[in-house]
Amino acid sequence: LFILDVSGSMDFSMVPRGNPTDNPRQPFDRPKEGEISRLQAASDDLARAVRGLAQGAVFNIVLYGSDVWTWQDRIVTLDEDTRLDAVRFIESVEA
Repeated sequence: LFILDVSGSMDFSMVPRGNPTDNPRQPFDRPKEGEISRLQAASDDLARAVRGLAQGAVFNIVLYGSDVWTWQDRIVTLDEDTRLDAVRFIESVEA
């Protein structure tokens, strides 16, 4: 079972803010050019994990933010179609 945080804070940058070189006119929590968001980092890792699952593995994805929901209603058995569907779903998730 994979669990992914999709709350609003996942749009924040992976780089800590409050540095002397930060531009005070740019929102402190948003990724700057060349940076990625927390959600992008987590989604990339999750997609890599799903791609690495063995054929026949059983899994599902749970998302949470202000609510909780799942990718599928039940645990699914991995085959090439479900792997592709899961990765597409992961890539489409927004905070």
